[in-house]
Order: sequence, then C-alpha cells, then structure tokens
Amino acid sequence: MLKLIAHVLKEKRKALRLPIILMSLDSVGSMLLYIMLYFTIVKLLHNTLTGEIIITYSLICLGAVVFRLIIYRTGYYLCFARGAEVCAQMRLDLANHYRALSLGYFNRHSSGALLETLVKDITNFELIITHTLPALVKTAVTAALILIGMYCIDVPLAIAQTITLLVLVPFLHWGNSLAEHFGNEKHRLTARMISIVLEYIKGIKVFKAYNLTGEKFDRMLYSLETVRKTNIKAEIKLSLPAAVYFIAAHFLLPLALLSSVYILKSGSVSPEKLTAFMLMSLALSGVLISFEHAYGLLKGLKPAAEHVQKAYTAQPLPCLQTAGTAKVTTGTTVGETRQEQSQPFDVSFEDVSFSYREPFHTFQNQSGESNTERETDGAKQTAVLHSISFEAKQGTVTALIGPSGSGKTTIANLIARFWDPQKGTVKIGGKDIKETEPDTLLQSVSAVFQDSILLSDTIYNNIKIGKPDASESEVIAAAQAAQCHEFISELSDGYNTMLAEGGAALSGGERQRIAIARALLKNAPIVLLDESTASLDADNEWKINAALDTLMQGKTVFVIAHRLNTIRNADQIIVLKNGRIEEKGTHTELMQKRGTYFEMIQEQQKAAGWEVAGN
Repeated sequence: MLKLIAHVLKEKRKALRLPIILMSLDSVGSMLLYIMLYFTIVKLLHNTLTGEIIITYSLICLGAVVFRLIIYRTGYYLCFARGAEVCAQMRLDLANHYRALSLGYFNRHSSGALLETLVKDITNFELIITHTLPALVKTAVTAALILIGMYCIDVPLAIAQTITLLVLVPFLHWGNSLAEHFGNEKHRLTARMISIVLEYIKGIKVFKAYNLTGEKFDRMLYSLETVRKTNIKAEIKLSLPAAVYFIAAHFLLPLALLSSVYILKSGSVSPEKLTAFMLMSLALSGVLISFEHAYGLLKGLKPAAEHVQKAYTAQPLPCLQTAGTAKVTTGTTVGETRQEQSQPFDVSFEDVSFSYREPFHTFQNQSGESNTERETDGAKQTAVLHSISFEAKQGTVTALIGPSGSGKTTIANLIARFWDPQKGTVKIGGKDIKETEPDTLLQSVSAVFQDSILLSDTIYNNIKIGKPDASESEVIAAAQAAQCHEFISELSDGYNTMLAEGGAALSGGERQRIAIARALLKNAPIVLLDESTASLDADNEWKINAALDTLMQGKTVFVIAHRLNTIRNADQIIVLKNGRIEEKGTHTELMQKRGTYFEMIQEQQKAAGWEVAGN
C-alpha cells in the first residue's frame, strides 16, 4: 500500500516528508508525559514526593505539552497545506493527462467513474496523505517506543506482550481484507450511481416529455438503495474482526496484571518498574486501537489510490516522432490571408479500418432481470470503417454523406486524431499524423460538430477559445461573420453574458453560430463541419454559408451533411455505406453513374414534396 502511495505521488512525496516527521515527533512528547507520571508514582511509593519535585515535574510536563503543541501544530498545518497543494496539482495533472487520451478511454469509462476518480478518489487520496498516513506513522512510532521501554524494564514481560501483539495480526489482516473488498465494491457502485444521477438530471426534460420520470427515478432509487445496503453490509461484516481486535488489544493490561502476581512473588522486578510496565501496557492498548483505525481506513481507501494510479497510467496517444514537427500558424484575423505554412495540408486515408472498443458490464435490475451496461472490463469490437482510402487536397471541399452509422463522423474524428485506426494510415501533408504531437495536430484543425459544446463561461470567452490571444475586435469580427453578433448584443450583458449548463438558455441555432464563430476565429488550415448548419433557420443559413465560404478559402474542408443540396458544389463527394466507400466523385459524376448518390438525391426530392394531410 505504501508503495502504491509512493508510486502515485512520485516526486510530490518529498513535500510530505517534513510534516510526517514532525507529527511523528509528537509521539516523543507524549512518551515524556508517561515518563514523568512514572517518576511521580515512584516518588509517591517511596514517600519522597516534595513540593519542589512536583513543581519541577509540572514544568517538565508543561514543556512537553508546549513542545507537542508546537510540533503537532506545525506538522498538522504543513501536512494539510502541502497535502492540499499536492492533490490540487494531481487534479490538474490528471485533467491534463485526460487531454492526451483517445476518445476510446472515455467511451470505456462512464462519466460517473471519471468524475469519481477526478473528484472523490483524489479527495480520498488527500485524506490518506493528510490524515491516515501521518496517524499511521505516528502510532507505529509510539508503539515502537513503548515496546522498547518494555524490553528495557523486563524482557520476559515484554516478550509476553509481543506475543499478544502477534495474535492481533490475523484479526488486523482479516478486517483490512474485508475493508479493501468492500472499498472496491463501494467504489464500483458509487461510480454507477453517479452516472445514473447525472443521466437523470441531464435527461429530466426528455423523461418528462415521455412520462418516464417515474421509471427513471426508480432506477436511480434502486442504485442509491444498493449503495446504502452495501454500506450497511460492510459495517456489519467489519464489526466482527474490529470487535475481536478491540478486545484482544485491551487484553494487554489484564495480561500484565496477571503476570505481575508471579513477578512480585519472585522479586525479579521492583514495584516501581512493574508500575511503569502497567502504564505502558495501558498506553499500548490505546495506541493499537488508533493504529487499527488508521490502518483500516488506509485499506478502505486503497481503491481510491488504485483508481488514481490507473488513470495516471492510461496510455496517451503515442507520438512516433517528435523531431521536425511541422509548424502551424493559426488564429489569423477573420478574412485575412493566411501566412505561408511550413507544409501542405492535404489529407489522405490509406486503407484505414477502425473499430470501436465497447466493454460491457452485466448487472441485475430491480426486478432481477439481467441488463448490460458499459463498464471498464471486457471488450467487444464494433467495426465502423473498412479499408477506407481517399485523398483530399488543400483548398478543396470533401463532402461525406451516407446513412446514420456509415462512418462519416468517425472519419472526422480520425482526422483530428481523437482515435487511432487499427489498420492503415491517416496522413496530413504526406506525413503520418502519429508522427505529429497531438497538441500540434489539433492546432491545425477547426471543428464544428452537430452537438455544439459551450462551456459555463461568458460568450466572449467561449468564442475566444478559438484564439486565446485574440483582441476584442477580432472576437466581435468572428461573431459578426457567424451572424451571432446581433443576438449577442441584444442580451442584457452582451458578450459578458454567462452561459450556464453549456448554454442551455440559448437555442440550438444560437449555440451553433457561437461554435462557428469560434472556428472562424481559430482559422485553422483543416476544417471539419459536421452538420454545422443543421440547427439554423432558412433566414440565417445563407448568411452562415457565406461566412463558411470565407472560413473555407484555401483550406482542406470536410463537410458531413444529410441535406444533399448543401454539398452539390463540393470538389469531392464520398458516399459511405456500412463503413465502406460506395461511390466517390463530383455531383455531376455521381449523378451520371445513377448509383447510390443518385438514389439518395431522388429520395430527398420526394421527401421535400411531402405534406401533412389536411381534413
């Protein structure tokens, strides 16, 4: 366990050495109080206790208390302050590490599990390094000092006490094995409970619309009840070894008393030393109880440390070669001619195949029926793309069309290297994207997805994400080009309006236009548009298309669209079906083939003439 903590902390553990040492020194001060009590009892037994001696002993005890106060206060403050700093940095490091992972990692782990690791597990880990570990070290040092004192007084008696301590070990191991087991179980159930609660909160609008609030609430209630029952079961199971250990630890003093009868008769130990031994036995019992509590808590929190370590050791997307990475210039003013790039931004797929890895976990619902839920163990491969090959030249527009699930968005994700294909190569400028640092690659890509994600921040800062060092005039210019300046200006706080819950107060079209403004501001050489105008009304669509025309000039553009009339002028149209390329060419070429694309055009034209029947 200590190795696990050291592995998670790495270099950060150096910051915790001094506070733990200081808190351990507190045990020396506590032992001094017992020593003075022993001397006082000796003086009483010999009837030599005077007022002067009492004052001297009292001053020594007062000094010990002051020493403990200073040492403990300093160690306590440093332990908590440095522990908080370490864990705050751990959260930042872990969040930064998450950025380097593929989207597959987030698909394999529920939002509840990720949230629990980033928030609760690190909070529990902070509890380990600020409370549990110092307490464990302190009690261990105190117990060692007491045992040394016992052996100095009488070896046979000390051996008897040591044997009693060894008897405690199996009960300590038993209880802590149970604590670790239930710790893992509670962690798994809590992560699932958080996911269900988040789902309920986020989906409450849909649940109300379909009258599912009762059903979904029952599912959440069942999850909460499962966690409650597991916690109660854990306490019941842990109570037996804890009780046995508690009784055995308190048997140290009766053992010393029983032994004293024989020792006093034999005359091998003086009454004074025997009195000291009794005091030490009493102190040792209390220390052992504290040790069991700290050690049990440490084992119970072990899953938190394991999950933090597991998150840290998740492998990021590899970079095969870091030297000679292409320089990318992004963030020029909207409409400004881009400076010369150090490489062309042609995009090519060479025999690319890709499968999503989908792990599943089986559990039983309230009625005992078996259900399947995504979890972290096991895996099922879902093939999405099969031997995809094409090339998109810089300065051209490539449209990706096809039915839902045909692999359109997956291709866009592979270009941005949110995933790595299992087979084949994705190249930009003739270079495998695996040879480019992920951050450098993402600098060259602007994306507007169908589901626009806005942060809980001001509208101004949401647009500025595209170019963090942009001036106010550049942000406003991007908003004007994206046709969102007008509605932003009408808000009470304008660009300083705070967006709560990802911009839930805005319409879908307004959120989409802000996302487009963000992409316009970034002005990257590769543009991914996934149904970017799907949420816009007809009045604004032509304005947005004009802005997109400005955005797309001289760039490698990929457009994912279901409305085929929006991509007729594309330089290349790729028709996907079941993860394979069915057809490829311009609108004119594909219409002449009278194949899948031709049929899709015919179907949409029929749909356009459909009307709701009247009475």
